[in-house]
Amino acid sequence: KGQDRCLVVWPREELDAYAAALRASAQANARVRAMTRVFFSSAYAESLDRQGRLTIPPVLRDYASLDRELTVVGADNRIEIWAADAWETYLSQHEADFAELDQDGGVVLP
Repeated sequence: KGQDRCLVVWPREELDAYAAALRASAQANARVRAMTRVFFSSAYAESLDRQGRLTIPPVLRDYASLDRELTVVGADNRIEIWAADAWETYLSQHEADFAELDQDGGVVLP
């Protein structure tokens, strides 16, 4: 599961690095424990079939409201899978802020 009701597909090396960072986080923090539980409990190891397709388990399809129309988004070190209408809504809400994110050649963080 990804944030914003999308699904995340990680290359194995990136997933391992992210998992290590989660394990190294302060497990005494309730938010870290919650994130760790949700992240690992919803992870599935899937492989492409002979036709190059990826099977998405029903529980994840339900989480992301995936039906027939999907949008696949490259997001740095991972791929996100969105319901097409959810992606369009997300993009329309955040695209206007895009120009402000890279002011003066450096990303402006909140």
